[in-house]
Amino acid sequence: MKYHWIIWGLLTACSGGGTGGETALAGFDGLHGEVTGLGVTPVADLPTQGSATYAGLIQLDLPIDGATHTFEGAFDVTLGFDAAGDPVTGTVTDLASDAVSLTGTLEIDNGAMNQSAVPDLDYQFTADIGGALDDSGTIYTVDGTVAGDFYGSQWEGIAGVAFGDITQGVTVDIFDGTFVGERTP
Repeated sequence: MKYHWIIWGLLTACSGGGTGGETALAGFDGLHGEVTGLGVTPVADLPTQGSATYAGLIQLDLPIDGATHTFEGAFDVTLGFDAAGDPVTGTVTDLASDAVSLTGTLEIDNGAMNQSAVPDLDYQFTADIGGALDDSGTIYTVDGTVAGDFYGSQWEGIAGVAFGDITQGVTVDIFDGTFVGERTP
């Protein structure tokens, strides 16, 4: 099931023609390679109490102004391991491509931890992502999902995918992307 979303993401990303800059992509790719190179944390090694906060980057392929552009921004999320409360919350801010900077914040909430995830089949956590983005007065509404896994022997990183709908007026399109973060002290 997990790889169906990845394949869907790759197929939709290929239809775009993103315009992300080489410097921004090298930074994201370097961090992504560093975190995922640690290997997925086994579910049995995840804590059952407390929380961890992660800061990193997200890249979203968004159809803005008729063309798909790769936007990179700040990705901050807190993941709670307790059974009570909202286990996944956070924000996405400062989304920009080479040509366009978007204002607005995407909220990450309504999350769930999957304590019985099989890493090759399931993600260890999921959450909603949504909000309004402003492109010089044109408002785009994002409604989607983030899904990811923990990485490292001490769950020092997270990485995963994002996908969903983006609406401008009566026009609805799809988006996808990836995120990566490192645990903050």
